Formats: sequence, structure tokens, C-alpha cells
Amino acid sequence: APDVVARHNLAQLPYASWCPHCVAARRANNPHFRREESFRRMVPLLVLDYCFIRNEQDEDLLTLLVGRVYPTRTFFACPVDVTGRDSNAVVKLGDCIRANGLTKFVYKCDQERSVDSLHQAVISEMVEEAARRVGRSTTPADADDVQIAVPENSAVGESQSNGKAERGVQMVEDQIRTLKLGLEARIGARIPCNHPMMLWVVLHSADILNKYTVNRTGMSPYEEAL
Repeated sequence: APDVVARHNLAQLPYASWCPHCVAARRANNPHFRREESFRRMVPLLVLDYCFIRNEQDEDLLTLLVGRVYPTRTFFACPVDVTGRDSNAVVKLGDCIRANGLTKFVYKCDQERSVDSLHQAVISEMVEEAARRVGRSTTPADADDVQIAVPENSAVGESQSNGKAERGVQMVEDQIRTLKLGLEARIGARIPCNHPMMLWVVLHSADILNKYTVNRTGMSPYEEAL
């Protein structure tokens, strides 16, 4: 029905098998990512990773810093100029920390994807600066009162956080591609990955996932973070 299609096109969620953009842009779920923790974390966890988006016709990559906060499963996504310290990403990370009410938290990088130790150090620096800017502290899992700490990195392949980071990146990438395809179809033109519109698409994709996906509690990540 036309009204069903119109409502779906507003956010491209949930997945619709009749939608050509959903079928083209979203990958099949990997069962590995469906394993849930059997406990609710006492100290919130922020997992972060870089991802890169590019059309076949594009020469330039769109670099993103993507994150997810547990246990609320709130998404964070921000375009960055390079995989180095980015002042805008620091501001956006601070907004994420404040919006989720994080006072102390563990933060991790996915060592299976972000294998470059320099990139991990840059992410750590940005998280710690963002925390300081909003008057927060970060703590490793085994510490009770540490103001600023290095990220907690588990060995490759040994931590569920590796799967958490990768799954979060995939969901953001899928949502961005789906919105981009739908918008291109409506305007009849291709949007290069370095187009200013893509900055909005990235932020809007994270906002949609936060407000219109549903956790096992029956609430959206946005509701859980309130």
C-alpha cells in the first residue's frame, strides 16, 4: 500500500523484504553477533571502531568513528576527517557521554578490526578528552575509583566486545547505505561519499537506530538511556 511504503521510507526501518533498498543495502545477520550477555553490566561499556564507506564510483573514503554503549545499546556515529584526533569527534563523544548519563565507564577498541595500535591510542585520547570536557571519569573494569584510564583491550578473539563493535559498525553501515540508496532513488542522482549531505546521513542514521530499534527490554536504546 502507498501509505505503508511512505512510512517505511521515512526511516528505512524495520527491514522490509519488498523494499529494494533494504534488500540491496543490508547484509544477512551473522548468528555470532546474536549471543547476548547473561548479565546486566554494572559499569557501562563503550565500544568504538573506525569504519570506511565508499561507492564503487568514489575515489574518496568517508571515514567514520562508530560506537555503541552497553547495556542500553545506544549508537554513536560521527564522520572524521582522518583516523587521527578529530575535534568534532571529541565534541560528539562528549555529547554521547552526557546523553547516556555516563559517570564512569569502560571503553574498548575492537582489536580484530582496529589492529593499528596508533589508531587505538588516538581513540583513547579522544574518549578521555571528551570525558574530561563533560566532567566525567573513565575506569577499567577492575578499578573502583580511577579518574582517567587507558582503554581496556582484550586479546584478539577472546572478548565479546570484539563482536559488539563489529556488529555495531555493520548496523550503522547498513543504515547509512539504505538511507543513501533511498534518497538517491528519490532525487534521481548519485550522492558522492564526500558530499556534505553524507554528514547528515551519518548522524541521522545513528539517531534512527537509537529511536526506532527495540532492545530485549521492549524499549528503544533512546528510552533506555533516559
